[in-house]
Amino acid sequence: MYPKTPKYIQRRIYLWQIEYGMKDLKLNTMAESVVFIREYGIESVKQLDEYIKKAADERQNLQDKIKVIDKEMQELSATMEQVYIVKKYREYYKEYKANPSDKAFFEEHKAEIARYETALAKLKKSYSKLPDSKDILDKLDKLQEKKNTLMQEYSSTKSTMDELYQIQRTMEFTWVRRWRDKASSLFISIEHLKHFLKYLHIL
Repeated sequence: MYPKTPKYIQRRIYLWQIEYGMKDLKLNTMAESVVFIREYGIESVKQLDEYIKKAADERQNLQDKIKVIDKEMQELSATMEQVYIVKKYREYYKEYKANPSDKAFFEEHKAEIARYETALAKLKKSYSKLPDSKDILDKLDKLQEKKNTLMQEYSSTKSTMDELYQIQRTMEFTWVRRWRDKASSLFISIEHLKHFLKYLHIL
């Protein structure tokens, strides 16, 4: 059984709830934080944590989209190289097919013929006919523009996340410090402190 809390302490508790309650928590020393908190209707550390999680998820989503574009650009770049190889060594392959008995020609150009066959085989896995180089370049340009836009958004989210984490640290620090300062200023016993926390529904 906790000892009864003196009336003067109860009175101070009531005043502290008004002054330092989470719904009325103010960060007057950080004007930017105040603006941010009011703008997004954040009234508690829990709400801020939820907002940070949402922002982090959105940032991760941007990163995933960038990775998808990077993969697609790598595949198109590989396709572009394969098209280049096929066009470059096509005549060697035609000559080899036209004269398969010409061992001297094959020995001289077998590296080029092998590269042609390998590149063509890879292209046939994804295309029914030889892709147009111009079309590939157009796709790469569009993907690069899209990636640049996403990169700008991703970069801007970093400053937002930094601000959110700063506000989070400030809110948590301010909340803990205020309770610590008020508790120590009372010069009350541990039992009174426990009763005080129970009164506020913290214990």
